[in-house]
Amino acid sequence: MNGFRIINLEVKNHYILESNDFRFYDDNDSNNNHKGPYFTVIIGANGTGKSEILRCLLEVWRDFYQQFNDEEYRPLQFFYTLHYSLEGKEYKYSNNMNSKFILLTGKNKGYPKSKLYDSNNKEILFSKDNYYEIFPLQIVAQSIMMTDKFFVPRNEKEKLRFAPYHYLGIRNRPQQSSTGFYVRRTVDLIIKALEKDYFKKGINKLVEFMEASGSFIIQYKTRNTKDFFTGELTAEILDSFFKEIEIKYKDRQAPYKLGHFNNLKKSATALVNLVNFVNLLVKSSRLEKVDRSSAKTLDFDLLIDKQLDFLKEHQYDIDWLRKIGLLSNPVIKFSDKNVELQKASSGEFHLFTTMIGLMASTRKNSLVIIDEPEISLHPNWQMRYIEFIRELFKDTDRVTSHMIIATHSHFLISDLHGENSNIIGLKKENNEIKSLEINKDTYGWSSEDVLYNIFNVKSPKNYYLQADLTELLGMVSNNIKEVDKIDSIIKKLKKLPKRDNDPLQEIIIESEEYLNSIKND
Repeated sequence: MNGFRIINLEVKNHYILESNDFRFYDDNDSNNNHKGPYFTVIIGANGTGKSEILRCLLEVWRDFYQQFNDEEYRPLQFFYTLHYSLEGKEYKYSNNMNSKFILLTGKNKGYPKSKLYDSNNKEILFSKDNYYEIFPLQIVAQSIMMTDKFFVPRNEKEKLRFAPYHYLGIRNRPQQSSTGFYVRRTVDLIIKALEKDYFKKGINKLVEFMEASGSFIIQYKTRNTKDFFTGELTAEILDSFFKEIEIKYKDRQAPYKLGHFNNLKKSATALVNLVNFVNLLVKSSRLEKVDRSSAKTLDFDLLIDKQLDFLKEHQYDIDWLRKIGLLSNPVIKFSDKNVELQKASSGEFHLFTTMIGLMASTRKNSLVIIDEPEISLHPNWQMRYIEFIRELFKDTDRVTSHMIIATHSHFLISDLHGENSNIIGLKKENNEIKSLEINKDTYGWSSEDVLYNIFNVKSPKNYYLQADLTELLGMVSNNIKEVDKIDSIIKKLKKLPKRDNDPLQEIIIESEEYLNSIKND
């Protein structure tokens, strides 16, 4: 198989997942890399470990990366074997192969350091020199939940300790979230990807998918407009303004913008260049008036190349103006209506920002992990979510990536192409998590079909439940002795949730009695 694929992850003594084997890739799938990335969807009730599997994958990959150059490396404290494929070669990264290790509880005792093995279980020595041959180029984790279980790097040092990792969640600190930060990072991602042709095409596809009648605009508002945006700003005027702030806050915690300005003016050239840029904005008519306000706006339409080229060229000037308080934090707006995206529907906001993140952050041979993307999305968008990602990645080198999605949405399941996807089902049995590989091609299934056959959910008017019951009762009443068929339907019905005074349980009991009787004939 070409590209990057996680085949399976086996864990033992994990603090939540216990001992399990999760299979992410179906060996029978054809190699359709040109049609899109490979998808693995994890389903299961709350508490069955979906998000924990995603976190465990990140922990193992981070452990692997930190062996390259991290003096603070500490082995993970559970057994695991990660089996994956990269550009046609299979590897196993494991602390549990060819080992007779016995866990001890004494001081400085713990689980062994992992090693890398080839498809014949022969150890491979790795270093920075062969990093790109054995490691996915990007590892992206995306969620719009404040309670996601993904890593959030707190500083540059933590980012370097897991450099291929990109967190695209809403948190800006491990225990904090900020919509403003999330939007600002989305703008940063847009600027980062502007020069890529596939990104510009993707913006057009995203506008079309969201059925927007116009485009999307990145917008900044001017502050202290009458003082600074006159076309006659000088470095002396700006310096005098911040000196007054410094005197005012002499015995108090000064605003961040003062610290940023003091850093800026360490370079006289940088300060003069920024002042010239402010005057350029005024004299070149780049600023738009705001009704009933002295403020003006600096707008960049995502479908107008000339405006995006200006944004790319002056991104650092604009960011400095934001830092020293002359421009507001950016917002993203619909071009055809005066409303910010984050103040529109949560579904529109989440879909736009998550798709921008995927387009800007993924590369060839990436691992992409997404937790519950269906949150806030209309069913129409849920039904087309996976197909839209496939469309975004089509005709790019990112089709070689592996996307792993944890979801409760039956609509996402019906959007899976069987030849290029796999489903992992999870359930709890005797308080233990069990992994069930679901070998079904669910593409195009109705919601009722998915709810009944995949999620084991019954509703009073479910067509497929009624069909199974009709067939089962017909075989029992007519003394039809199709043992395998009867047994298959009974097993399916027994997976459904039990309720008090449920007549379905009586049908199951009677059918089992009939099945036992014909087995004994």
